[in-house]
Amino acid sequence: MPQEIVTFGPSFCGATLIVLVHLFIHRSRFLKGQQNPWPDFLAGIALGYLFVEIFPHLASFQQKLLAAADGGPLGFLEHHAYLMAAAGFLVHLAIGLSGERARSQRVPETISIGNLPLAVGLSAFSLAAYAFLIGYMLAEQPTHRAGAGIGFGVAMAAHFVGLDHFYRDRYPQLWDAALRYVLAGAVYGGWIFGVTGELSDPVYALAFTFLAGGLMVTTALFELPRVKSWRSYASFCAGAIAFSALILLVQHFDL
Repeated sequence: MPQEIVTFGPSFCGATLIVLVHLFIHRSRFLKGQQNPWPDFLAGIALGYLFVEIFPHLASFQQKLLAAADGGPLGFLEHHAYLMAAAGFLVHLAIGLSGERARSQRVPETISIGNLPLAVGLSAFSLAAYAFLIGYMLAEQPTHRAGAGIGFGVAMAAHFVGLDHFYRDRYPQLWDAALRYVLAGAVYGGWIFGVTGELSDPVYALAFTFLAGGLMVTTALFELPRVKSWRSYASFCAGAIAFSALILLVQHFDL
């Protein structure tokens, strides 16, 4: 038992940090205000996460999928990791556009768990699946050393601050009543699954690449349009640079 605490305790702390973001982001005041630079800064974090974390993972997963499909029926698909990411992009784009249409047809504050449009529900489900995968990734840190779980948890918590703010801004009643609890449970559920079980490399790679396409849509469709001035551009660049530097430091020092 003590060894299990030493092994998984830090990753649990990282997961708990993300859960706290999900549960209490609605109380944050630093994200409010029309001239507030923080939303642009957080949008930059999403872009930095894409280029420094997601895209390199796509390349490594491509190699794993090629090895798994060697001689099999998928062997002719030389770029199926990228095809899966493209499929995820297209599917999540359709979900996102449908969700925005459903939101435009009614007052956003009235969208709740009791009258949830299908498109909004699918968008929420994809976000919960993404949170579950992050929780699983936390528990599956290669060495389970203290810095690995905590450092990754800090990076992902910063990423989710912007993502959670984005969803709460669009669906406030749904977020406050249900979605934040679903995401918190998904993170812990993914962590528990990572501690007690394990996905095969091909399944994990396909799930990750598909959800990566969804994150690309969120960044390109909803985050980038907010950058409309040089001031917001400066905040956006600061977020991208700061988060990229954090990820590189975690990787360089094997934290």
